[in-house]
Amino acid sequence: FGQGGPKRLVHTLPSVFFVAMSLLPRIRAIEARRADGEKVAMPTLTAKKIFQFMHKSITALQQTNAEAALNLWLIAAGAADKADRASGNAGAFEAICYEFLTQAMMCFE
Repeated sequence: FGQGGPKRLVHTLPSVFFVAMSLLPRIRAIEARRADGEKVAMPTLTAKKIFQFMHKSITALQQTNAEAALNLWLIAAGAADKADRASGNAGAFEAICYEFLTQAMMCFE
C-alpha cells in the first residue's frame, strides 16, 4: 500500500475500495447460480475476502485522511448489511458489519 506515499493513497484507496465493493454482487450472483444447481466455476474470491480487503484499505487510508475513512467505514457497513440480508443466512455477515461500525465510531472519536 505505502509505495506511492500518503498523497497518492488518498486518491487511489477510495477508488480501489469501490471497485472491490462492486465485486460483491457478482460473487453473490455466482454463488446463487451454484446453489440453483448450475455448473458455474466457483469464484476465486469470497465475499468475506473482499470485506477483509476493504477493511485493510480503509485502515491504511485512515492514517492520512480520517474524514474519507469514516465515510468508507459507513459505506462498508451498509454493504455488509446488504450482503447479510441477501445471503439468506441471517447473521452471516453480522460480525463484519459490526466491525465496520465499530471502526467508524473509533475513527469518529
